[in-house]
Amino acid sequence: MVLSIYEIKVFWACNASNGYHLQGQLYTGNPPDGERQKNIVERTVLDLVANYKNSGRNITTDNFFTSPQLAHAWNLIWVGTVRKNKIFLPLSMQASKKRSINSTNFAYSNYSTLCSYVPKKNKSVVLLSSMHMTGEVE
Repeated sequence: MVLSIYEIKVFWACNASNGYHLQGQLYTGNPPDGERQKNIVERTVLDLVANYKNSGRNITTDNFFTSPQLAHAWNLIWVGTVRKNKIFLPLSMQASKKRSINSTNFAYSNYSTLCSYVPKKNKSVVLLSSMHMTGEVE
């Protein structure tokens, strides 16, 4: 008996108000030529939202798909959480014993804002947004 196991990932762009899928993409691993792909995450997201290029729509991503390169892509508004191990993340955005609970740090660039919030001791939640350009907390 031969058992074959196939892994397929399906990435979806969905409407946030009703959950309806708008665009999908299959990811089956390395291509047949075996050459390693680069920037898979950015390429996948840009492929999924290509129909909305220059529309000014809001794209919300989780921490696997959020990056500064996407934050200023194609005249779209990007908002998403950020993984704490990302290279572009400054040390001031990371959780530390020195940061107090409910404190918020902001970092700005021409295209986006990073916001780091400490909900509990030694924990931080980091958000990248191209929609919010001020350090207001409400």
